[in-house]
Amino acid sequence: MMKLTFARTICFSTGKKLSFSAFCFPLLGFFSVAAYFPALAQGAGRLVWLGTMGAQSSWVADVSDDGQVVVGWITVKKGRGKQDYAFRWDKGIMRQLEGIGENESQALAVSANGSIIAGWTRDSMGQAQMCIWENGSFRMLNVPAGQQGMVSSISPDARVIVGNVMVAGKWRAVRWVNGQLRDLGSLGGDESLAFAVSATGRVIVGWARASDGKWYAFRWEQGTMRNLGTFAKAPSIARSVSADGRVVVGGATTVDRHRHAFRWENHTLTDLGTLGGKHSEARAVSADGQVVVGWAMTEEGEKHAFRWTQQRGMEDLNEMYAHLLTDGSILTVAIALSPDARFIVGNGWNAKTGRQEAFWLDTQGRTGVPSPREGNQQDRFITFDPASWLLKIRWNAQHPLSVCVTIFDVLGRIVDSRQLWSVIPGQSPIQIPILPMPQGWYWCAVKIGDQLTVHPFFVSR
Repeated sequence: MMKLTFARTICFSTGKKLSFSAFCFPLLGFFSVAAYFPALAQGAGRLVWLGTMGAQSSWVADVSDDGQVVVGWITVKKGRGKQDYAFRWDKGIMRQLEGIGENESQALAVSANGSIIAGWTRDSMGQAQMCIWENGSFRMLNVPAGQQGMVSSISPDARVIVGNVMVAGKWRAVRWVNGQLRDLGSLGGDESLAFAVSATGRVIVGWARASDGKWYAFRWEQGTMRNLGTFAKAPSIARSVSADGRVVVGGATTVDRHRHAFRWENHTLTDLGTLGGKHSEARAVSADGQVVVGWAMTEEGEKHAFRWTQQRGMEDLNEMYAHLLTDGSILTVAIALSPDARFIVGNGWNAKTGRQEAFWLDTQGRTGVPSPREGNQQDRFITFDPASWLLKIRWNAQHPLSVCVTIFDVLGRIVDSRQLWSVIPGQSPIQIPILPMPQGWYWCAVKIGDQLTVHPFFVSR
């Protein structure tokens, strides 16, 4: 089976210089492409800092399937302390979600279409309660009187809700369906916490105390909670699960007492490593289980957001999208991603505002850093479909433009080239078939009018 793996995207235009520090693929082809197209510009991807609505900081928790709705909370100073308030970010606009008066709240999960949000809020007695925001309305879920609870995840259709309820001073993982709460049990101890549910609603993962008093990652299915194992008979935690429930990711303690990100599949726990430091943890996984994101420590001891794939291993998002972070901002942790892994949301340091803020990253499509649109500015969206070998181009321009597509191999030799003259705006997207190629690295140069974007990618079988 042939697969396409994308590395970085580089755009060309007059007056820019290239930084090679983040590149780890063959450069000979690049020099040939650079000679063919001598001017260089900023790379692909689109990064948006969500802001804080004037608060001290913002923190993200989840993202909708299309990547356009993000939920989380802002943190404000309250006297000598702090207080959180749930928010919904929709296509660039952040709004606070109404709770019970001015009481604290957090939004922790969102449905596939972004219409239903779940989390918790404090009631009039100051206790945390499971709650749902839907179509502008707010309601609390039924839990036994006097108990506290919070929602941590919901299935895509929001029919299955998972979270945690405090019983006799102990937290218990629960599954909420049709108004009924079900205690998921534990691993022999007296406490458990649920963090994620599969798309089918059948598999739930989290953290539970065992009879030895330690906490271990668990996978619950059809009434049975199972220990996922550890690297060294030490604590572990499960943070996310694939759509079908077959892949689980999280963190586990190693023999040297370091926390490492793991990926569990077929009863096997795989250590995903770090970015050169001691610790890491996986926070989310794509629907197919092939892409994992989270945080990892660098060799310098800094906490950076990562993306892991089987083909490329663990990569620092700060290096992969360095062209979007030229102001000194840092992506510290990736918390969630869309099912197709295109959109990643997390938390970081926004150097422009000097605050901890939630971020939204579109890993493909639009090129460059977002800025106010001018009358003649192009809105470009360029992707490959590896299943059909189609290059798909979408843009918004006021005048007819020519489109030139050129594929180079690792030695810089042209292996395919297409020229489309005077493509009329409004006819996009257009689809250009690309010839199947042998395994290896390639560069795809797409020139729309006078703007050129270069996509490096890897073909594997």
